[in-house]
Amino acid sequence: MTQTSQRVALSDGPTSIQYTLLTKRLQYWKKAEYGLRRCQLFKLLSFSMITLSLTAITFNALTPQSIPALAFSALCIVLMVSIVTLMWVTPLTNLNLTHRNELSKKLYEEDFYIEFSDSKILLINRCNSRIYCQMER
Repeated sequence: MTQTSQRVALSDGPTSIQYTLLTKRLQYWKKAEYGLRRCQLFKLLSFSMITLSLTAITFNALTPQSIPALAFSALCIVLMVSIVTLMWVTPLTNLNLTHRNELSKKLYEEDFYIEFSDSKILLINRCNSRIYCQMER
């Protein structure tokens, strides 16, 4: 009876191959997550620059000559660059989101979920709530 419980206990833990595979998958997920956050940051920055530029341009259009022509031209250039950046970053954000979701789905199908704790990313087995892998953020 003790031999079977030892076998079960030994078979429950991840082997070295499984551990390296899970570590690699967690690293890929971490790269995908940070890529997604970077794209979302650029998207947010583009939206804020568009809002600020349009606000200043509209204010200048409604009031007579409130800012110099050079500043108005600079605002127009910033507006155009922000729109182009937004058009470029939006598909990248969607691609990064689908890539991150696919990696999460693969981990979820193998009964794992990812949890953020203090300064670590934890890969936890859903069946027994055991931490299989952890890495720094």
